[in-house]
Amino acid sequence: MIDSSASLPLVVFPCTVPLLILAQPFDIELPVNSIAVLRVEASGNDLFYQWFIFSEGRPSVLSDSPDYSGTNTATLLVSISEQEFFGIFFVRVSNPTESVDSNSAVLNLCECLYSLAII
Repeated sequence: MIDSSASLPLVVFPCTVPLLILAQPFDIELPVNSIAVLRVEASGNDLFYQWFIFSEGRPSVLSDSPDYSGTNTATLLVSISEQEFFGIFFVRVSNPTESVDSNSAVLNLCECLYSLAII
């Protein structure tokens, strides 16, 4: 006979979702006085995002400022207020045990008619 009053130890196995980038940021061309939206979609647990821009051939960490917003999120807003703007951006997605970099996205000026692009 089984004693139903006896308690069994509870064993919990952590469920980890692999860190993967599911959607990459895209290249974009916008006119001056525009706002570009760069996005990444990732899977995994406890995700942290850090956006970078290549400056003088090296990646530089971005921080929120009048020109950049969302530098630690999946969505980066870039305010294009200069006449000669060019940027190569990528995001590093990490969790406590690993990290992965997105593809680079090139942001260029153009003489186009729209002023907001969501990519």
